[in-house]
Amino acid sequence: MPRGYPKCPRCHAPMPAESTAPPRAKRETLRERLVAGGTAIAEPDSGGFPWLFAGIGAAAAIAAVTWFVVSGGSAAAPTTNASETPAAAPSVVADRSGSAAPTEVEPPPAPVIDPRPRQRSMAVTALGQALAKEQLWAQVSESGDTVVIRSAFCKDAALTARLAAVRANLASLGFAAVNCLEQSGAVVFKESL
Repeated sequence: MPRGYPKCPRCHAPMPAESTAPPRAKRETLRERLVAGGTAIAEPDSGGFPWLFAGIGAAAAIAAVTWFVVSGGSAAAPTTNASETPAAAPSVVADRSGSAAPTEVEPPPAPVIDPRPRQRSMAVTALGQALAKEQLWAQVSESGDTVVIRSAFCKDAALTARLAAVRANLASLGFAAVNCLEQSGAVVFKESL
């Protein structure tokens, strides 16, 4: 019978006080074992230094120092004045006859960058919205200097009238042509602006 009961659980008679006999050793209960805590796996030592991070940091520092030394270090690039630069030597180009004659080779032209990409995309978007407002559903996009319209209504007079209304605006933005394609990809018409 467990300790602490003041009465007998069967007859409810008061329990006698502890006798003079030596007490039995108390067994540990399951609850006491669970509450006591502890794990089966030993906890790792948390006092160690993270060597992996130190190795990565050291490798990065070595790479930075190597790059600095290879690129010339702190030596500044020599400055040259326009009067000190030698004249560009004419490049030698061999013609088909086999004689080498010095000729000037022109540098390639600078690429032409359209200064109005936003205006062009806004005009294409506005055309698509105008066609949608008239329920002429179409996908309007630009491909280089061409406006491409994909619609099932390419032969509709309202679409042609809307294109005529915006033709001058599209031409001023640098578009050269308008292509109208069916949804299958077949070309219905090509118009230059």
